[in-house]
Amino acid sequence: MKKIKAIDVKDLVNKCFELGEQLKEDFEENDVRYLFYQMCGSECLTYIALLKAIEIKLQEVEFWKGDIGVKTEIDEKFISDRQYEIHQSYRTAFYLATMINYETCIRAIAEKLVTNYVFTNSIKDVCEQLIHSCSLDSKYEKLNSILHNIRNAMHNGWIHRHNDKLITFNNITFDFKKDKPIAIKNEDLEMVLIQLLIFWKELVQSVKVKEMNYIEHPNCPFFNLNDNI
Repeated sequence: MKKIKAIDVKDLVNKCFELGEQLKEDFEENDVRYLFYQMCGSECLTYIALLKAIEIKLQEVEFWKGDIGVKTEIDEKFISDRQYEIHQSYRTAFYLATMINYETCIRAIAEKLVTNYVFTNSIKDVCEQLIHSCSLDSKYEKLNSILHNIRNAMHNGWIHRHNDKLITFNNITFDFKKDKPIAIKNEDLEMVLIQLLIFWKELVQSVKVKEMNYIEHPNCPFFNLNDNI
């Protein structure tokens, strides 16, 4: 029977609120530099809610009692397989949603700070330009490379389609093999996401970024997360 193992996001959501609170006095509530943490926290809470939802005994859901067009026995293995597949989908969706938030926010900063910035620039290049421009630790280039290689592999069915890449960060080695599935432990995924939150704080508190005028989130007119978090 397949075993479900969720990403433990408790530390992530606590880190989002902790770091967000530290920036509350520096930036307006809808400024991307502050809003990034609110949106990450929101994704964590949604992931937790979805995981709780799949703990329901699926065999008791009325759905299975109707005609689902599948000739199969609704036994313990069937239910376990469905739970596993749902969990895997949620894990991928959670990571990609976090990366979309990150890339949207960092592009909003780069648009105002990076010389000759164009949206077609790769997110990897954009991050490296910001790291250099703001004189941040070069280790964050490795972090961003790991984040983006995982993101790209997820878009390709968890297959790494680029050349082999070996990246060591925080004493953990990430081995990306061309045309091979990536195998990322949950605890390693949790680590790089925590480090992403720390990197964001260092980025937005760097002199160049902190001194910038209000940076509105591109989607700001359509939501207000302050009502929910």
